[in-house]
Amino acid sequence: MTFIPEQLGFVSTDNSTTTPLGISGVFTGTGEDCSSYSSVSVSWNADEASADPGLLMQFSTDGTNWDRSVPVTSGSNLLQTAHGGVHRLSIIAQFFRVVFTNGAVAQTFFRFQTMFHTQNSMPLVSRLEQQLGLSTDCALTRVIAPIELDLARRQITGQRTFFFFGFNDDVDVGW
Repeated sequence: MTFIPEQLGFVSTDNSTTTPLGISGVFTGTGEDCSSYSSVSVSWNADEASADPGLLMQFSTDGTNWDRSVPVTSGSNLLQTAHGGVHRLSIIAQFFRVVFTNGAVAQTFFRFQTMFHTQNSMPLVSRLEQQLGLSTDCALTRVIAPIELDLARRQITGQRTFFFFGFNDDVDVGW
């Protein structure tokens, strides 16, 4: 691993490469203990399209069995295309590796880099004009609002709002 200035993180030499891949060629990174990091980001650029899915970001609890795999398919947004992309994940298991599969044409250049981050920083976001797809990294957010507003918007299932109009003789008015 290579140290990046200002505590941004570490570049993984075991899960990064600049060696072009042949037709349907596969780059499989080496499982690395990432338990002292908070997140991992992967970025790449190539002159030829990847397979679909071209990238698997894999996690393992033992470094042998890769039980959690996040597939990335080529999409139609600015951060992810068949020729390159950027993705960031939270660390969910002790070990991490990448598996990248090239498409039907041999590459003449391929720049693939994995970086482990020691501090939480701003996640990847999408621009307003960006078309979101199945492989777009998104952060789930919700505005905090009074429960009455959620009820009015019917965001709470199994609940209904009733309004009763009229006069109630049992209400004390002597205050």
